Amino acid sequence: MADNEITIDEQPVPFKPGQTILEAAKAAGIYIPHLCYYSEFKAHGGCKMCTVLINGRTQTACTHKAAAGLEIDVNTPELDATRRSLVQMLFIEGNHFCPGCEKSGSCQLQALGYEYEMMSPHFVEFYPHREVDASHLDVVIDFNRCILCELYVRARLGRNLRHLVNTIHELMERKIGFRVLAGQGANIDTTTAGGRLVFGIFAALAEFERELIRERTTAGLSSARARGRNGGRPYTMTPAKLRLAQAAMVDRDTKVGDLCKELGVTRQTLYRFVGPKGELRPDGAKLLERKRQQASS
Repeated sequence: MADNEITIDEQPVPFKPGQTILEAAKAAGIYIPHLCYYSEFKAHGGCKMCTVLINGRTQTACTHKAAAGLEIDVNTPELDATRRSLVQMLFIEGNHFCPGCEKSGSCQLQALGYEYEMMSPHFVEFYPHREVDASHLDVVIDFNRCILCELYVRARLGRNLRHLVNTIHELMERKIGFRVLAGQGANIDTTTAGGRLVFGIFAALAEFERELIRERTTAGLSSARARGRNGGRPYTMTPAKLRLAQAAMVDRDTKVGDLCKELGVTRQTLYRFVGPKGELRPDGAKLLERKRQQASS
């Protein structure tokens, strides 16, 4: 084994210094299930869906650094059973009504339910009473669907200075303090003058970085268009792949993981275009319609 390789399900996978196992797997096109991981945020291993066996010991792939000599097992009957139980517990702990949800077909939790063949909740459902917070003009928070992945909190913190400062001021008017308990922002505590100062500095720096990235991205896209190139990532799902996926999904013996590997798409992408019985999703219909329009023009 090379010095910059790990083994995932007996397959050699290269990695770069500093990459986690999950990052190395994603770069190699190997899917490790996850819910709370997002590449732009520091991983904390909260959901445990990415738990793998590393040299025989369980670890979260999103937090464990890749190192030469590691042998990782992702797909084992025991790990699959654990992930199925985790998904079942997430479903019974909240109020998830997939048939009436606008995110149906584009939902990681739903996709994992399909992937791990969650045929029933298994556990006793809580049916908790949770409020829907529609007090904000732009954002509605439905706590019935929240799985406490913290992605929304981490995405909003520092991404929009005006929204963030207004939120903190609204909390302060209600005599509610804002305190970061752990992590890089652990010094932020709006109940103290020093904490409010640190909060303002961090938020301003984050907003500055965001605007800098936006300016550079806009300039890069403008330069590409001037050279006759259109920006954006090409679609991984093509009309030909879509037709193959429809035909395969009708077959009850089809293994979704093998189908995704053959088509070169993720499970989320597959379920965004095709339903579990091979029916077209709205995005699938749009893709075929776009193909027809291109052929007729």
